Amino acid sequence: MRCFEPKAKFIFLTLSVFLAFLSFPAGAQKKKNDSDPAQKKTLRILYWNIQDGMWADQANNYDNFVEWVKQYDPDICVFCEASTIYATGTREEIPLDQRYLPDHWGELCARWGHTSWEKGPQRKSSGYKYGICNYPQVVTSRFPIECIARFEGNKKKDTVLVSGAAWHKVRVPGIEKEFNIVPLHAYAFRYGRGIKGATTHERDSLRKLSSARYDGEFQRIKEFEYIMNHSVKTSADPDNEYWIMLGDFNSYSRHDNYKYKYNDASLGFAAQEFMNSEASPYFDIVAEMQPGVFLPSHKNTHRIDYVFVTKALLNACAGVICPRDSFCKPRKVEGHKYCLPSDHSPIIVDFKISKLK
Repeated sequence: MRCFEPKAKFIFLTLSVFLAFLSFPAGAQKKKNDSDPAQKKTLRILYWNIQDGMWADQANNYDNFVEWVKQYDPDICVFCEASTIYATGTREEIPLDQRYLPDHWGELCARWGHTSWEKGPQRKSSGYKYGICNYPQVVTSRFPIECIARFEGNKKKDTVLVSGAAWHKVRVPGIEKEFNIVPLHAYAFRYGRGIKGATTHERDSLRKLSSARYDGEFQRIKEFEYIMNHSVKTSADPDNEYWIMLGDFNSYSRHDNYKYKYNDASLGFAAQEFMNSEASPYFDIVAEMQPGVFLPSHKNTHRIDYVFVTKALLNACAGVICPRDSFCKPRKVEGHKYCLPSDHSPIIVDFKISKLK
């Protein structure tokens, strides 16, 4: 497994409720509407899987969500599960023409000062009443965004991706190089894709056998490889460019196995082993900068969300935090499978403007 040693020594904080509201915002929050990189020291990227389009706050006009984002004042946001789907507090699907998101992301992100947004593909699915899922990824920014490519997922039977992904470019004034943002939402199961049976019992038996082989890990590897082949690997020199591949990878990293204590040789780490291998130009920024510190991103127990960056951005990193404040820390809902406000936790990365060309 690769390990890249940055030249500078950085200090990173995992925030408790107290630190999230006091220490971090006071010391690191940027002035509102300060969008000129020449006037600030860091560029901030915020990632979060917001669970069904921030289902937990939609009845509140997203006011708590908006204030939370404003508190951390990011320059670029990436959100997974960026579509409204269910009525508040229920599993009842809302008709498509009554859903606020994703169509109104421009209106929503303007409330925290972002003027540009792009949406990745939103796949069709027979598993939903209205035939469309909640899995698009959305990028918002105070700077212009250009969508370079959308990778549709499930468009054809031979398409590798289950959910979609995309490649966007963000142009930051004063920084010559563009930021390449590649959000994704990976296949979610241990068993392989498309397993069917003549009966429910036969299907479940086949899924059990497939799970024992960790076929789902190899499906995710196919997805990661496909996305990289159509984005970062089109570049002749990704190490010196600004690439970020991030999202819900639905996979465990051996970096965290000191916490999990699974069989270290398990194929259950295969997808993340691929992302950390020589086949990938990316580095897991949390693991690289916080070795030996467990920062769960899903239900307070596992890390399945990742921010991967190329070497140039790793060198420019000024800090990584995973907020656990009173709003964003996952809280179980009695009698419901959901957590409030999401079953995932956010990741925030700062880059030093002085090290960005």
